[in-house]
Amino acid sequence: MFLKASKKNTRKAQAAIDYLSSYGVALVIILVALAIIYNESVINRTVTTSSCTTFSGFSCGFYFINTSGSLQIQLSQAIGSEIIVNGVSCSTQVNNTGNKPAFGNIFTTNSPAFYPKGNAPGSGVEIFTGSSHVFRVFCYGGGSQKAGSILGNSFFGYVWVNYTIPSLNSNATNLVASIATKYSSSAPT
Repeated sequence: MFLKASKKNTRKAQAAIDYLSSYGVALVIILVALAIIYNESVINRTVTTSSCTTFSGFSCGFYFINTSGSLQIQLSQAIGSEIIVNGVSCSTQVNNTGNKPAFGNIFTTNSPAFYPKGNAPGSGVEIFTGSSHVFRVFCYGGGSQKAGSILGNSFFGYVWVNYTIPSLNSNATNLVASIATKYSSSAPT
């Protein structure tokens, strides 16, 4: 009788081990698959809430970046005086000194090379206090490479504006916004 009970317990123990092993292997396979998906960026790791944080008397209306790296942003100003915008630039990083773009239009000029066709500010865009203007500019993510990406991927970058305040006869280039959003194929409605 002792042998029979022992064989019965052995069968139960073996069944329990088989049960746990099969579910354990399945769990390990699922975890490995999730790790591969995560590392291959199939799942977007940096899901961002869309935001535009502004500085220095500026504010964002709307903003949008397409998959080719072209940013469209509505900027309003409340500096207290009319300004003339001489250039706008966008970069995914700030330079080593912390006061200019690291890539692309590092001097924030109005050179047409840094803007989608026909969107360079030319001889200046006049913006009165409390009013706004929509700018279209290429964002850069490395040297002269535009910061384009796949539809739905996250974008984080900075916007600088080079402007003149005619009443003070002063010229400045300031970081005016940081933007977090997703690449899109069309402008917001």
